[in-house]
Amino acid sequence: MDTPRTAYVVNAPNPASEVAGETTAALSAASIAFRSSDPGYSQTLLQNAVKTFQFADMYRGAYTVPCLWCCQKGICLKPPKYFGIFRPHFYLFIEIIRPQYFVLRFFCLKIFFYTYFCLKPPYTLARHCAYSSNDDIKNDVCPFYCDFNGFQDELLWGAAWLRKATGDERYLNYIESNREPFGASDNVDEFGWDNKVGGLNVLVSKEVIQGNMYNLEAYKASAESFMCSLVPESSGPHVEYTPAGLLYKPGGSQLQHATTISFLLLVYAQYLSRSSLSLNCGTLTIPPDHLRRLAKKQVDYILGDNPMGLSYMVGYGERYPKRIHHRGSSLPSIKDHPEAIRCKDGSVYFNSTEPNPNVLIGAVVGGPGEDDKYDDDRSDFRKSEPTTYINAPFVGVLAYFAANPGSS
Repeated sequence: MDTPRTAYVVNAPNPASEVAGETTAALSAASIAFRSSDPGYSQTLLQNAVKTFQFADMYRGAYTVPCLWCCQKGICLKPPKYFGIFRPHFYLFIEIIRPQYFVLRFFCLKIFFYTYFCLKPPYTLARHCAYSSNDDIKNDVCPFYCDFNGFQDELLWGAAWLRKATGDERYLNYIESNREPFGASDNVDEFGWDNKVGGLNVLVSKEVIQGNMYNLEAYKASAESFMCSLVPESSGPHVEYTPAGLLYKPGGSQLQHATTISFLLLVYAQYLSRSSLSLNCGTLTIPPDHLRRLAKKQVDYILGDNPMGLSYMVGYGERYPKRIHHRGSSLPSIKDHPEAIRCKDGSVYFNSTEPNPNVLIGAVVGGPGEDDKYDDDRSDFRKSEPTTYINAPFVGVLAYFAANPGSS
């Protein structure tokens, strides 16, 4: 089957700060990984990380919504659906009267009235104001992967990784001064493809735990609060667990939370261990090994220690999902079906009750529901669809336990 593999471009008129911020983080992390083995390549990665972050921060905006920004300061405005054709104007007015935009208020108000009465879409006013919409990206990516959480967390995430990769004080100042304006002070109990705050708090907390950067104490406090919410014995607010002990959040695939949060548990436990510290949850003192045991329980559940007796990693164990929501796995191979399959002709395979002909070994599916039950149903994509954002953090978790078999 031939399917489109479209490449999209973002630029100043069509920003995507969340994509650029995430790319910054990936390039920065990779530069650290290659620093010893390939210094030249590491430096290339880092140079591009710096440039990518400059773009993300200079042209702020989300890829899935129309944006109107003023004075080249990158204030991206998300128009509510119910204001029809007037929504860009209305929402601009609401945003610019916020206190944090006081300096821009007067100039942008003039642009507001000018664009409202004088210009027709697409709005342009020299270099200062532009109306844009990443229509291709928005229509193809959303509603599957809409930017629900905003782009600000990815800006902080990218800056935090640049700080780790470079040691540059500019990035330290950036994450310190933008914590409140960018909403990173909100209580967050997740870490994933859309929301980076949980991971951000854990990453930055290392600066406090091991680097004595007490000006970043607020990040550490948020990380500790998050970790404590994962400890059932603690007295504060908790995340939800299924009856059998799987981390649970309503909506979407469940194992994305189990794998990412397990990764954070292990990382934070490492930070504490290397500084001979424990986690303080009210009157409870939680040693690092307790966090490791919590992560290990999630791993064991995913690999088969659950009420279904089912491994949620395809190809691992005696019982695993056979009807996963994955096109390449559910279509016959070219060896068995040499003729091309048109895109719309795949429905017969999608609707089949037969097991997938191609075993996608290592893929982790979305997992069970809140009742610990799983129906091996290809059409139930929330449960049966494997994704990179489930597998990627799980690789790190498995690598840790493989290298530390006696841990927990």
